[in-house]
Amino acid sequence: SASTVPGSRGALLSYTQDSVLPSFWGVTETQFTMGLDEDITNAFTPSKNLRVFQEAGMGHVLWFNPNLMTGGVSVQQFVTLMVTDSASWASVGP
Repeated sequence: SASTVPGSRGALLSYTQDSVLPSFWGVTETQFTMGLDEDITNAFTPSKNLRVFQEAGMGHVLWFNPNLMTGGVSVQQFVTLMVTDSASWASVGP
């Protein structure tokens, strides 16, 4: 949780519909997406040190496409802003 290591930053990089994790966890894609939405709303959004990069659509592992853009920010830019402690690091998504 964000409160466990308040001096650190963490991020979730995800498609809105992950194509692998629902079957791994034994849930439907709809259940997974609903849980993801709840976690983003309840854990990431109010946090001072957690952010989300979320791309609309189905897929898995955004990191394989560092130039993928959402909200005007690429995966690579998002991660760079995170690791350099940039004040402009913010959640982005559809």
